[in-house]
Amino acid sequence: MIFIDVPYHLYFTAVLLPLGYIGDCLDGQVARTRNLSSPVGNYLDKVLDVLKIFVLTASLAYGAYLNTHEIIYIFLGFTACFFFNFRYYIKLETIFSQCNSNPNYLSECADRKIELLKEREIKYNNLNKTFIGKIKLFWLKNRVVFWVDEEQFVVFTSIAAILNKIEIVLWIFAVSQVLIAVWRLFERGYQTAKNPEKLLDPMRK
Repeated sequence: MIFIDVPYHLYFTAVLLPLGYIGDCLDGQVARTRNLSSPVGNYLDKVLDVLKIFVLTASLAYGAYLNTHEIIYIFLGFTACFFFNFRYYIKLETIFSQCNSNPNYLSECADRKIELLKEREIKYNNLNKTFIGKIKLFWLKNRVVFWVDEEQFVVFTSIAAILNKIEIVLWIFAVSQVLIAVWRLFERGYQTAKNPEKLLDPMRK
């Protein structure tokens, strides 16, 4: 709806995008609660999440192009999609290479995740005891916004739709995805060569 020229189409976008994302987050929870989850459902959920980003970014790019008639916004949409998916590739290729060299890699990752969750719970409880600690805790819980992942795509696009500034958010998406992908490329390469133990930690794309 971002580029459909009907009355208040941007406002519809701003409302429906978050609702759609909430529904996307809830479907898996509902399936697990009702014991309806399956490997196929999990697979489709992951694949369609990537398709959702493509559709959203392509819509933004086309909408910005219709507003400005500048081809650069089509290029920015392509750039954002390409490097967002490149982040996925870097993560998956890193996991595959670790699995090839260490047959126990996935089980060691699961053990490490449990260990980190226990450490995080203790750390968060300690931080929550002081005002400065609460500020640090707020930062730790919300710094993920700088990784511009799926939820940030939705939030930023909704805000841009309300303000009728979809061109600006396209620049944010394109530049952020390039920078994050380049950072991940060198980070995973360094960890693989010099610090493979770090690759046992939960891995963001």
